[in-house]
Amino acid sequence: VLDPISVCDCGNVINAGDSVVMPGIVDSHVHVNEPGRTEWEGFWTATRAAAA
Repeated sequence: VLDPISVCDCGNVINAGDSVVMPGIVDSHVHVNEPGRTEWEGFWTATRAAAA
């Protein structure tokens, strides 16, 4: 394992502590209406919103 400073001498290094930084990661996890779960968004409106 290399020292992070020696890997890239191309910019600023930001110490994020114990945080996990994942640029470009998108959470595609969704819940849509299931039988008996009327408080959740419906399938048709959820997929149309996602496509917009």
